[in-house]
This record gives sequence, structure tokens and C-alpha cells, in this order.
Amino acid sequence: TVASGLQIVDVSDPANPNRVGGVFLGPYSRDLSVKNGYAYIANTAGLQVVDVNDATNPVRVGEYSTNGGVRSVHLSGDYAYVAGEAGLQVLDTRNPLNLKIIDTIDTGDAPEGVQVVGNYLYVANGSSGLKIYKSSITQDVGFRVHSAEGKLELLWGSGDGDFDLQSVGSLTPPI
Repeated sequence: TVASGLQIVDVSDPANPNRVGGVFLGPYSRDLSVKNGYAYIANTAGLQVVDVNDATNPVRVGEYSTNGGVRSVHLSGDYAYVAGEAGLQVLDTRNPLNLKIIDTIDTGDAPEGVQVVGNYLYVANGSSGLKIYKSSITQDVGFRVHSAEGKLELLWGSGDGDFDLQSVGSLTPPI
């Protein structure tokens, strides 16, 4: 990204990089993540969404205003984690043309960066230092299977790391 927006460069020949496309997005694009043919770009206007399926003709298809500039964006699963002047915001990206806010986390400062690893959000939080949050959104909802004394138990995750819901049935041998 550059001050004028997004520039796409073909680097298949590293000795001769070639600009193939670009789109103006306004001042100060700062970070980007790309998924499924869409670039999510952090800039002073908020989060910009650009269709990059045709590298020669990228098209801005949407934006999400965050009440202040965005400094960092990280994509994980169906979500964009957006760090900026409005704190840390989590957006649903299942429809890139219509982003929906899922959560806002007041980090106490304007975060500079965010990364998601497993169930944890790592936030570079300006003068407040590094903050780490556990996210129930990123948690994989799994299940366990357990058999004992002729009974089969299926246990589903609750999102907090414990297993709460149970289904118990009898095991009958196949006929």
C-alpha cells in the first residue's frame, strides 16, 4: 500500500517488478490482508475493501467507517480484526460487500497492530504495551467422543474451553 492507495505489482521476475494495477483509496493506507480475492486495507478513512480478482483492474467495493483511522487489519476465519483510533473492532467478513461489526474491545489506548494466533488476540497497544486477549470468536467448536460401560457420550464445546453439552446413548452392536 502507498499514500495514494493500493498498487499491485507482478514480481514473477524479481529483477523486473512490474506494476499491473492500482486503485486510489485516499491518504495513508497503512496495512492490508487479502483473502478470497478481496484486499482489506487499513487507512485513515477506516477499512477499505477492494476486489482484487482481476489484478489489472482492482475495484473498491466497500468500506467500514471506524470513527477514526485504522492502523492494522488481520483476517482470521470469517473475521477481520481491526486496530486503530477506535480501539479494536471485530468485523464479520462473510459478505465483503457488507461488513458487520461483531464486537468492540476498549483497549485503553489506540492500538497500532493486531495478530490472531489460535484463540488469542495479540494487540500492540501504543504506550500501553502488548495486550493479549482470549477470543471466544476464534475458538473452534469441537467435540469429544467417549465410551464407557456400554454408553456413548458426545460432548460439545461451549466456547470457553470447557465441554458442557452432553448426549448419552446406548451402544448396540450391529446386526
